[in-house]
Amino acid sequence: MYSLARSLLFRLDAETAHGLTLRGLDLAARLGLAARPGASGWRTRWS
Repeated sequence: MYSLARSLLFRLDAETAHGLTLRGLDLAARLGLAARPGASGWRTRWS
């Protein structure tokens, strides 16, 4: 699935691909499929 998504995203303009990816991650977080940054247990290299 990753290779398909990557292939499709790389065919898009960079800004469009970036926006689509961020919206997809937001949707995944709303559905409980991914953690949101700042959520409990989420660590970044800056924290």
